[in-house]
Amino acid sequence: MKSKSSLALSLIRLGVDDIPNTQDALLDYGQDGVPNTGDAGEGNGIIDENERIDPNKVFYFNSAEYAVYLSYGTKRSDKFFYGGNVKFVKKGIGDNSAWGMGFDLAALWKPYQNLNVGVNLQDVTTTLLVWDTGRQEAITPTAKIGVAYFWESPLIAGRIIPAFDMDIRFENRRYSSQFNLGNVSFDTHVGLEYQFRQLIALRMGLDTGRFAAGAGFTLPTLKIGSSGVKLPRMNVDYAFLSHDELGDTHRISLILIFEEQELKRRSR
Repeated sequence: MKSKSSLALSLIRLGVDDIPNTQDALLDYGQDGVPNTGDAGEGNGIIDENERIDPNKVFYFNSAEYAVYLSYGTKRSDKFFYGGNVKFVKKGIGDNSAWGMGFDLAALWKPYQNLNVGVNLQDVTTTLLVWDTGRQEAITPTAKIGVAYFWESPLIAGRIIPAFDMDIRFENRRYSSQFNLGNVSFDTHVGLEYQFRQLIALRMGLDTGRFAAGAGFTLPTLKIGSSGVKLPRMNVDYAFLSHDELGDTHRISLILIFEEQELKRRSR
């Protein structure tokens, strides 16, 4: 068995734009809505009946998180793979920002031909974020454990992949998680994917109990003219996640895959 390794560089952005800040916009005149009458609710800092927000005092800000990943993975055997990430993280909320660096480890085991078992240890050494205000924030380790089964049949011209995974955290999240045992919390994810000839994928599932869906497209490797130069294979994925309180989330990813032979050709 010949070992095979891969390197990857990734850029991720998660953000929410145009968040309204109403902290100094409340017209705190009390229940009668008239200033300086001393009635109930005046100056209590809470929006009472007949009070309102002054739109001229509302301003908007953005919140975004960026991460750059340098990833390495290797094939130890036909049944066992492992790898890791070095990641650089930047967070920004309004005029403030923070920087940090962390490490992830992962392994994939195939005990049977169509069964995959994976383990991902995120922020394994605890990732420290340092804000420009001087405040420090620690991201504690998270263990992700998941299984997936691949069922393929010519009757469906592709394959169906049911999958289940669980996030295990140790930061005393308690009731903000789905389940907890003391300081240890658990969040679950379940999904089903249909792949058509490894070209199109349709997905749906539940992310911590919320509906999620998505689709993926794989563009095959193409050759340019008679030179034999190959374009990288491209994967485009879209994901939708619903949320009753925070609104829906849309995510898009683009992956370029370069073959080893083509990289050697270009380096000559």
